[in-house]
Amino acid sequence: MGEGKASPKLWAIVLIAIAIIGCIGTILAATIEILGTVLLPTPAPLYTLVPQVNTPVDDPGESATSVALASTAPPTFTPLPSQGQESAQGSTPYPTYTPLPTYTPYPTPATVVATPQPTATDPPPEALEVGQTWEYEGAALTLSGADLNGDQITLYLVFTNNTPQTLNFTFTVPDDVTVKDNLGRKYTLSQVWALIVDRRPDYSATWELSLESGEREEFGILKWKGPFTDKSVEYLLVTVNISRIQEARWRIPIYH
Repeated sequence: MGEGKASPKLWAIVLIAIAIIGCIGTILAATIEILGTVLLPTPAPLYTLVPQVNTPVDDPGESATSVALASTAPPTFTPLPSQGQESAQGSTPYPTYTPLPTYTPYPTPATVVATPQPTATDPPPEALEVGQTWEYEGAALTLSGADLNGDQITLYLVFTNNTPQTLNFTFTVPDDVTVKDNLGRKYTLSQVWALIVDRRPDYSATWELSLESGEREEFGILKWKGPFTDKSVEYLLVTVNISRIQEARWRIPIYH
């Protein structure tokens, strides 16, 4: 080959390359068209052809068909009614939101401390039985016996000083001893048998006593007269006041 002339092989390669590029371009264009058809929706036409029949004035017997462009308006957005607002058709409004009530905790109960109450001293019994002892602040008085014989009753009283000091007191019968029945009738002292300091004709007697701690005094035989055989007499109530003891009582039943 001489210089300045192209080789036939070189021209063949160039032509083949141009053909291949053209084929590739065609394939790409077709592929793009197919993808555009599949992926992108076809837009709705803005105008629709609507046939319309018009009758010319010159020839009433013939009709001509003309095409009019009808405009298709885009959809209008209608907003939802606002909360609590009724529509023009009288629809039910949306319910109004009511907030939940605020939680209020229950109050904590206060701790109440009970105030200790003073313990009351047990009240004295209404009446003791024969043989029992009435005690008060270390002084003790016992009705050791009661003998009923017809219309006469004999009482035996014993006083004991259980205090740590000497007790000085006066005891007078019948002023400090009374005998009554269940009907409230008071009976009379009939006889006193004892070693006494002062003894009077009416059978009354007075003891002037000074008892050391632990000492005791027996008041002998004290008798009261009835009538105790009366069926209405159910019991006798003996009441004694001596030293620091006041209103000591004993109940003596009467059996008929």
